[in-house]
Amino acid sequence: MARIDIGKTAFAGFDLVARRPLTIVGWAVFILVLGILPVAGVMAAMGPAFADLVALGKAGGEPTPDQMMPLITTWYTANPILWVLSLLVRVMLAGAVFRAVLEPKNSGWAYLRLGMGEVMLGLVVICMSILLGVGAMIWVAVSAGVGIALWQASHAATIGFGIVSGVALVVAMIWLSLRFSLAAPMSFAERNFRLFESWTVTRGNAFNLLLVAIIIVLIVMVLEAVIGALAFAGVFAATGMVGPHNLDPHSIEEVFRQPPDVLLRQLGPWLLAGGVVASLIGAAATAIVTAPWAEAYRQLRGAPGSGV
Repeated sequence: MARIDIGKTAFAGFDLVARRPLTIVGWAVFILVLGILPVAGVMAAMGPAFADLVALGKAGGEPTPDQMMPLITTWYTANPILWVLSLLVRVMLAGAVFRAVLEPKNSGWAYLRLGMGEVMLGLVVICMSILLGVGAMIWVAVSAGVGIALWQASHAATIGFGIVSGVALVVAMIWLSLRFSLAAPMSFAERNFRLFESWTVTRGNAFNLLLVAIIIVLIVMVLEAVIGALAFAGVFAATGMVGPHNLDPHSIEEVFRQPPDVLLRQLGPWLLAGGVVASLIGAAATAIVTAPWAEAYRQLRGAPGSGV
């Protein structure tokens, strides 16, 4: 029975980033153009209406439905478009990472495509999410019914049952997610719907995949802490709140009491720079989180390719 290399699998994303830095830049541009700029455009379009509401609130007035309508209309018009773009970005980026790991020679356009592999990938992820979600809801509903029945007999027994049921649900969801974790790279690589086939491929490797997942979670937690600290420092620098004398609550409140258009002009260059940095971080994070599952599939299935 094939076994995965835990270290090589868990750090496959870092290997990809190190070997293909220009590819990461290409993905960052893709995220910026289709993921961040459309949202920024919608926010900018909503800006005047939002500024009017803020000014009205400061004057002690209450917005009327007619005054709220431009904000609501803009959002509800743009929301479906943003949702489709977001889905497109996620699917194409995941496909690009899988392609970089499983088909390293097919590197044109930074591995970005929208073909049958991406279609199958998106379809299997949606179906897996539905199955796991429905299963969790059924479990919760049955547990609630049992808990209500137990409540009449013993409150302590009900609480104990609820704790056991909750823990069992979490364990079951983690185990099922690990057993189905290779469905996406398998469906992408074989250009066909592969969901339950993942169950066969991952047999005997659930514990190793769990260790891989734990390592990835720890990596993400560390990265989030570092990025959060840098972002916090960037906000203070952008608003001029640099230095201990500017960190008092009054100074912070004064900065954000400025009119929205003034605050936007002040923060504009920083927001643009932040968008570029966020795109680069998002591209690298996508590789770090996604590549291990393609690498695990490559090892267990004997798929061609040397990783990156």
